[in-house]
This record gives sequence, C-alpha cells and structure tokens, in this order.
Amino acid sequence: MGASEWIGPVLVAWSERSGRGARSETGRRLLAELIGEIAPGSDPTVVRACPRCGGTDHGPPRADGAPVVLSLSYAADVVVAAAAPSGSVAALGVDAEPERPGPLADLAPLFAPADPPDVRTWTMIEAVVKADGRGLRIPPGDVRFRAPRTTTRLEGADIATLPATCGTFEVAPAPAPPGIAASVAIRRARPR
Repeated sequence: MGASEWIGPVLVAWSERSGRGARSETGRRLLAELIGEIAPGSDPTVVRACPRCGGTDHGPPRADGAPVVLSLSYAADVVVAAAAPSGSVAALGVDAEPERPGPLADLAPLFAPADPPDVRTWTMIEAVVKADGRGLRIPPGDVRFRAPRTTTRLEGADIATLPATCGTFEVAPAPAPPGIAASVAIRRARPR
C-alpha cells in the first residue's frame, strides 16, 4: 500500500499500479488490505457487479462476508481505495483525478450555462454520485454543496445534496500522491 489514512470513519489508501492490466489487481489488493484492517479475521469475497448490466468487471465493489462498504477510483497510474465499517457508513464513494489548473473546459457542456468545476470540485461531485449509487446518471450540475451547519466528523467536509435523494452526504479531500486530487463522500448509517 502506498499510504493509508483515516478520515473520520473512512480508511483511504492509494498505490501506484505497474504494468498493463495491473489496475484491477492493485484495486483488489488495496481493498483486501483495507478490509483486513477494518474487519480483521473476516474472509470476504469482493464482488464488482454492475447494477445496470450485471457485468462483473466494472461495477462498484462490495464485500460479501465483511461488515464494510467499499469504493475504488483510478487516476493516471494511481489506484485510490476507500473502506468504512457498515455500522457507521451506509454509502461511500471515492474519486481521484490528475491535478490540472483552472476550470475543466472539457466538462463545460455538462454544466452550461454555469462554469465547469475545477479538478477538486469534480472529484467531490464524482465521489458523491458514486456514494449515491446512480453515478453520472445524475446530471453533475445538480449536485449542490454547502458548508455544514454543525461540525461533521470528516475534517474539512462540505455537505452535498442531490435531487430525489433522502439525506445528505459529507464530502472531503482524501489522501493521494502528489499530482492527484481525491475526494471521499459518505452517507452516515442511521443509528440502530
């Protein structure tokens, strides 16, 4: 693992991948390490089933047999993984992108007539729509951010809301290597 860091109830790790086809293997390894730290002694199977087409190589990851929620993102030669105990976090999303200055002009059509976001804001949007589970079927310009009214447990978090969603998401910067911007979003589990 390149590095790992707790952000509130979320453990985030990143690693550089090497070689062709190593992306999936690096992701599986990172998720296994995170699961082992959060749920020691569990023997989960990580499944990536796409909820739309049923494919098993590109859906959001989930751990069958361990009480954790998972998310993965790929940026350049870096894989970023996140995991959290399912008793604390009901939904989780992580996104990473190579850093570049200014607004992302290539995304302008998605946000018109508003200005497109910068890389940091784009990773926040992507993390939220991943946590929501609908992905970019939600128009990214519909994700709204505000400062929290109360203290959140994710350091530096904003609050995000989406159309047709009950509840809110906390979204904050996540650790990543130099040159990569990453964000993590969570929806808290309801207390039992």
